[in-house]
Amino acid sequence: MNAQDLIESLARHFNTRDEDNLAAIFTDSAVVHDGGQEYRGTSAIRRWIRSTITRYAVQFRILTVSGQDQSWLFDAEVSGTFEGSPVLLEHSLILEGGKILRLDI
Repeated sequence: MNAQDLIESLARHFNTRDEDNLAAIFTDSAVVHDGGQEYRGTSAIRRWIRSTITRYAVQFRILTVSGQDQSWLFDAEVSGTFEGSPVLLEHSLILEGGKILRLDI
């Protein structure tokens, strides 16, 4: 999967609350940094996904995408049931083997 497709899948799976397909776009050793917290590995990332979906009802609208090779940035309007919603957030990705190895929000 190319970077653009992966980013669109991330947004689509969050927006449709598809936890399994969302988790599947991360490598087994992936790391997510979100809200000052680190989530490392499949189990921790699945907990992050579930918490984000159920607690905040997050919705993504991708605005810009840039990058090359394995390093990518995208801006998204993120809305949900959290204070200050919606917000514009920059995300950075590192890819490996067509999946997300690292996501920083």
